[in-house]
Amino acid sequence: MLFGIILRILFIIKGGAIYYGKEDFWLMGGDTLSWMNSFLNLLNNGIYSADMAVENGKFFRPPGYSFAMGIAYLLAGKELTLTYKILIWAQTGFDVITILLIYKITLITSKNILFSNLSAFCYATYPFIIVWVPILYAESLSVFFMFLGLYYFIKEGKNWKFFWAAFYTGLAALCRLQCLPLLPLFLLAILISKSKFSILLRQASFFALGILLSYGLWPIRNYVNQNRIVFTQDVNVGGHWSQDYFSLMGFLGATQVDTEPQSSQILDGQKVTWPDVAIIDESDRVLLDSLSNLCKKCGTGVSYFRYYGRNKGQLIPPEQNCDSQIKSGFDYLTQKQKERNKLNYYVKVPAGNFKKAFFKSSLHGEKNSVIKKIVATTLFGYRSLMLILGFAGLFLAGKNNLINKDLFFIILFYVVGWYGFMCFSFRHLEMRYFLHADLLLLIPAAFSLFLLKQQITNKRNVA
Repeated sequence: MLFGIILRILFIIKGGAIYYGKEDFWLMGGDTLSWMNSFLNLLNNGIYSADMAVENGKFFRPPGYSFAMGIAYLLAGKELTLTYKILIWAQTGFDVITILLIYKITLITSKNILFSNLSAFCYATYPFIIVWVPILYAESLSVFFMFLGLYYFIKEGKNWKFFWAAFYTGLAALCRLQCLPLLPLFLLAILISKSKFSILLRQASFFALGILLSYGLWPIRNYVNQNRIVFTQDVNVGGHWSQDYFSLMGFLGATQVDTEPQSSQILDGQKVTWPDVAIIDESDRVLLDSLSNLCKKCGTGVSYFRYYGRNKGQLIPPEQNCDSQIKSGFDYLTQKQKERNKLNYYVKVPAGNFKKAFFKSSLHGEKNSVIKKIVATTLFGYRSLMLILGFAGLFLAGKNNLINKDLFFIILFYVVGWYGFMCFSFRHLEMRYFLHADLLLLIPAAFSLFLLKQQITNKRNVA
């Protein structure tokens, strides 16, 4: 924990500005503000909404991180700069506590101090959580609540431990939706245990109550206050997240692994070079050229990404956009890919996504910096190594009783399910979307290291 504190403080003081390339690296544009604005609108206008001018703004951000920001905002006397400082150091403190939680989770399930220390050390030194700790996004806080919920689920105890497991995991899901699948996995682990039916019923009841009083309040609010059934979120809020941009990304995800170079070519107003796989017949080429021109001319989302990300062009007002026409065209081409290019859509692209998810080795926008390319390659290489050790640890744990079967079951099905969903269905791969799965894999990765240490020790003893 002390080593983890030192690494995190050093990153905040020195490393963050270098890694992210700006002094106020903890602020990440519109996403940070959308969480903050959601709480401010609730405080000032009585309506929880990321944007009061947009109806879907009421459902854009589940309220977990917004309320955390709001608490810090009130403690800071409604002064934003102080609010951000409180959040940065609070997130750092919570993350250091997470090191302890991982130690305790592993110790409870294995009764082995060396294995537990290795798990805690892997987390304390894992670079991709260190770089997210001070960022004013929901990642860090959701990780803390995720492991806190897992700790209560694994620890010894009676009915109330299931309430707290569901409650804290529900808070994690309110911060980041990728934590939501853990709730049914926890419940399934309860139901397939060998307990008597009466015991199972009590445990499941306490677990359901924990969900109801945490994550459940979000869909209840949406139905009661807004008369809409929304269990997750509605990202159709206009601006950056308009129909033209979503349909463009959907088509690119249907035909290839990366969105480049086509995405940048459209944003920069260049001629788009579509790959051969994206063109089934000549009519597709004509339609793609037309759609790319429409994106540049009257696509709302494209104009926002160009204006705010590249300082180019003008924002397209609602009365001048052609978003529906762009959406219709790209949706048609995406469906055509599903029907007539099945091998690419259902096999080659998902396989490429898996390769990228496991073996990504570079950062966008750093092509001119040799040092940053080396650092990125090293960091992502370390991540790939830990993923390999993690899956190897899951395989080895399946034949070894050192890891509790509930913990093994939860990590295995969550990680496999999440990677499968992201690579086959969602297809928009950002490494932060894999953060929670990667961190859970650190426990079986530590198990691989533990077995390796045992083998080395045994060989020395024999010698």
